[in-house]
Amino acid sequence: MRSLRTRLLTGIVATMLLTWAGTFLWYRAEVTREWSGEWDAALREVANLTLLSLPVGLENNVAERGFSLPGEQRLDTSQLQMTFQVWNLATGRSVLHSPSAPGRPIVPDMREGYGTIMVGGEPWRVYAVSDASGRIQVQVGKPQSLLRKELHDRLTRGLMFVGILACMLACVVGCLVQWSVLPVTRLSRRILQRRPTDLQPLPARELPVELRPLVESFNGLLGRLDETMQNERRFLVDAAHELRTPLAVLTVQTENALRCQDPVQLRAELGKLLATTQRSARLSEQLLDMARLDANGFGEDDVELHTVVSVIARDFETGAAERGQRISLDTEDCLVRGRVDPLGILVRNLIDNAVRYGGRDAHIAVACRREADGVLLTVADDGPGVPESEYRRIFDRFYRVMGTTERGSGIGLSLVAQIAESHAASIHVGTGLQGRGLGVRIRFPSAQPA
Repeated sequence: MRSLRTRLLTGIVATMLLTWAGTFLWYRAEVTREWSGEWDAALREVANLTLLSLPVGLENNVAERGFSLPGEQRLDTSQLQMTFQVWNLATGRSVLHSPSAPGRPIVPDMREGYGTIMVGGEPWRVYAVSDASGRIQVQVGKPQSLLRKELHDRLTRGLMFVGILACMLACVVGCLVQWSVLPVTRLSRRILQRRPTDLQPLPARELPVELRPLVESFNGLLGRLDETMQNERRFLVDAAHELRTPLAVLTVQTENALRCQDPVQLRAELGKLLATTQRSARLSEQLLDMARLDANGFGEDDVELHTVVSVIARDFETGAAERGQRISLDTEDCLVRGRVDPLGILVRNLIDNAVRYGGRDAHIAVACRREADGVLLTVADDGPGVPESEYRRIFDRFYRVMGTTERGSGIGLSLVAQIAESHAASIHVGTGLQGRGLGVRIRFPSAQPA
């Protein structure tokens, strides 16, 4: 029943059968009532006509049966459908009767009017009428088996006609359903013939009006999927380009180190090799973070953001101290909806960006506070900062501010933007501490404690 064609055919045929069944039952009742009425009318008409045709004084005579039909019109009296009798009410003697009529009265009690009497072990429909003076009575009857046979024959012919009509109509309905779903079948063939990477919108003009919203919604999904695939292609191209440079540098620096004979110069080359390796490892880690976020999405858990911020900020204290930097932490209990891993990536990249680009002896302030409409996470520094004209671009993938001397991948803040958007959080970028540096403020919707 998952087939639309099967559903339509089953529904239409079932409706037709139920309608015809109800119609046939009504027709049967009407035919039975009408046919029974015609029988009763015929019995009464024959009885009255017979009584009016009898001569006066016949009740006193005994008429002998002396006539017969010509040979070519001989009649099988056993097949006669109606039987009549004429009785003398005073003497109870039969005056006249039809061929094959029973010897006893059809109506033994001589009661006038209609009735159903057992005659010869089977029910008969009878009618009796007496003359005005009460001297003679005419009784007319027919076996009810004949009525049932006539009804059966008439209903059988009607049922055969309806059955033939139903078969013809079912064929027509089947053709109409096939014709109606033909555009869907054609569309299915077109989809099967497409290449896996063909995400062009499906044609909806030929489809029925009822199916157009579904196809248009599917086209919207294809458009979003195509946009996502284009973004991923650009990401792969950019990532390959970004990885090519450090790999080439690693190759050159390794070759230089192998050729170096002076221990001091060798140590310097190994230091350069270590820095390039760390940068490549950082880039690979961020690429893996981005791929993992795209694949897994986010759940719905209550996360203690202040705990995440505190743990990650402590991890950066040693590295910041080597640069002469100071990280200050100001947190209070804050719950947000999300997952620990993505939120940890967000906080880590914000602090790493501040440490990396804040410069030597910078002050980096990390705060997490509750507000009336949510939770505010702030990471600000008093370093050289970013020109205001580039505030919106720093969250683009692989974008780096012109003129900066620090080597970075340009992925960290794009991950921050992606995670914030997935958590329904808003980002505001402005100046950092004491009117200097860069400050990033992310406002999350708050989660109520369970």
